[in-house]
Amino acid sequence: MEVCKQQQAIELINKGENVLMLGAGGVGKSYVIKQIADDSTLVLAPTGIAALNIGGMTCHRAFKLPLGLPTQKDRTTVHRSTASLFSSSKITRIVIDEVGMLRTDVLDLIDLKLQKIKRNKLPFGGIQMVLVGDFFQLEPIVGYREQSEFYSLYDSPFCFSSAAFSNFHTIELTKVYRQEDERQVKILDAIRKGTKYSWLALQRINEESKVYNPLEDRLHLCAYKKDAEVVNTRRYNEIKDKAHIFKATLQGKQCKWTEAPVGEIVRLKEGCKVVVCANDPDGEYVNGDRGVILRIEGKAIGVELLNGNLVWIEEYTWEKHSYKGTGKKLTKVVENSMTQIPLALGWAISIHKSQGMTLDDVVLDTGKGCFSHGQLYVALSRIKDLRRLSLTKPLTTRELIVRDDVTNYYRNINIMETTT
Repeated sequence: MEVCKQQQAIELINKGENVLMLGAGGVGKSYVIKQIADDSTLVLAPTGIAALNIGGMTCHRAFKLPLGLPTQKDRTTVHRSTASLFSSSKITRIVIDEVGMLRTDVLDLIDLKLQKIKRNKLPFGGIQMVLVGDFFQLEPIVGYREQSEFYSLYDSPFCFSSAAFSNFHTIELTKVYRQEDERQVKILDAIRKGTKYSWLALQRINEESKVYNPLEDRLHLCAYKKDAEVVNTRRYNEIKDKAHIFKATLQGKQCKWTEAPVGEIVRLKEGCKVVVCANDPDGEYVNGDRGVILRIEGKAIGVELLNGNLVWIEEYTWEKHSYKGTGKKLTKVVENSMTQIPLALGWAISIHKSQGMTLDDVVLDTGKGCFSHGQLYVALSRIKDLRRLSLTKPLTTRELIVRDDVTNYYRNINIMETTT
């Protein structure tokens, strides 16, 4: 059935229909994107991390969007590079991944700019739109100073309250591939949706998680970035071996690379616990693999992975892309890049930094408590087997934050059913 849903989504997209593809973590949404991305498809995401994960660019860079609420000038003018990109017929489809983090005003502004560029009053100027994501996961950010004006204009920060959000064929992928245990899938689904059984799901996790031992060198998944930094710094300083410092090579515009999963300066020692932050082209390691550094030889790092394999990890290049029309095709152009050792200290990472990873044997450290919609679900859904999870403290229903506007949206949408 699930393969049919994926195939149905691909067929609808290839027919030119506007499609909203929803699904929890680990259901294969990225697979569908890879199948339909072609030379006429522009792949975008709301955040830099999400854009890097899919090899696309951010919505803000493609459309030169403002950082805050749009002004009247933003609604009526189009940047020259945006006009050049979209004015021809080369782009026929736009895919926006992680649409759950796309703000209402951003989708409205994209719609207005495309109508203006294409001189076409159809939604998005007649360009096919494919939105992919999960509104039960991390929410769009509305700054404190923006909130009064924003909520005078919109009922919700989620783009489903946008005037442009209509006429989408909605398909929900439901088969989870990350967790193989059906019981765990049901536990996660109850937490994701905040159902009447979610308290029981939390109780099961609290009762069945492994006993936390602070002396064990297990990965801490932290709700707060500062908590992860404290753990990593303390454990790093305990190792007395020589420090090796790696400085990134930047090409193109010399801007800060806050989106990259590692810093412009990476400090490592033999004996460090590390998390791999990139996929190996040859498949020897993947994003999220963990291990211990055994040897450092120049810019080659010998890491023993948890599965016992010894791999040599060298520099990796992350690229920020722009797009240009060449002939009858859309060409992806590298605007700037950062080359760095794709390793981060692996005693702790933040929940937000774990985006795109599959983890195992994890300590969940929520610190003062999860603080935003979907954050607890995102943390738990990274973990391949919840039986290998331990908690620094019991989870509480106070940390299970699910917004009413999201629950109401899913209750009222018309999900397309697949026939076999």
